Amino acid sequence: MDMKKKRKSTSSESVKQPATFCSFIGVKMKEIAGKTDFDFFPADKAEENRKRDREVIESGKTMTTDEEITGINSKRWLSVTRTPVYNADGKISGLLYSSREITDR
Repeated sequence: MDMKKKRKSTSSESVKQPATFCSFIGVKMKEIAGKTDFDFFPADKAEENRKRDREVIESGKTMTTDEEITGINSKRWLSVTRTPVYNADGKISGLLYSSREITDR
């Protein structure tokens, strides 16, 4: 299974998403920048994601979780690793996500 990477800002806005993810949730890559999970997922799922994002930003520690996501035609399970991204001043400037599909695991 190949890894997919995406980036978010410290305010949980999408910076970059892989084309496969965009296709899975039914949006074009050019439509994703500046949007949050609340634009694409139910409020409870988006809030759960935001809570995890905040935990990584506040702790400065990487977090790995297994998460179910719902696309336009199916659901999948992903192992998602959130890693803080630091700027030149040593402050967290965003998050890097690495994910791999574990649906068949």
